[in-house]
Amino acid sequence: MTYADFVAGSESPDGRDNAAGSGAFSKYQFMPATAAELARRTPWGAGATPDTVKALVMADPSRADQLFNLYNAGSKDALARANLPTDNPSMLALHRFGQSGGVSLLQAPGNMPVTQWVNSVNWGPGVAADAVIKQNGLNRYADVSQLRSGFLGAPKEASVASMYDAPAPAPAPVQPAPFTRPAINPAAIAALADAFTPPQQKRAKPRPLFG
Repeated sequence: MTYADFVAGSESPDGRDNAAGSGAFSKYQFMPATAAELARRTPWGAGATPDTVKALVMADPSRADQLFNLYNAGSKDALARANLPTDNPSMLALHRFGQSGGVSLLQAPGNMPVTQWVNSVNWGPGVAADAVIKQNGLNRYADVSQLRSGFLGAPKEASVASMYDAPAPAPAPVQPAPFTRPAINPAAIAALADAFTPPQQKRAKPRPLFG
């Protein structure tokens, strides 16, 4: 599975727009402002605005892929600057929460309450923290650890160690040392034998059988 398939399958498998009213559209769920900014870097979207970009993108299915690739290039740069890996869960964090929000999510302490994390991020002009929580259903998660493992999925690769906040592995059992036979000291053995040997009894004089 490619990363594009991974995102499309996570975001909108049937290509429908966001049902929570965020305005996100296409199989990659682009926000109009982000899509317009990316589209203006292409030959076909020089004059794109948040109001017109959806029609421009949907007019040619390949345009969504172009915007997706442009966005991913920026995400990889943002992750590299933050010394974070560019694996699928890290890239998806930046896709879903924006590049600054995604990096913040990956770096936040696992026990930080989700509401506190959302309020710590600058979501841009006119974007309220409670709207981010509502549109993404983040009230399902108590803390950042749950959000990372639940909202980003649980892929096999886990190069971001804190993503799943796994407990430290149990220490390996201590193996007993092999038995070593002590060295034999003949002098010590002879001394012990002398100490525990009873003294020789005096022989009784033979008695006559008769008389």
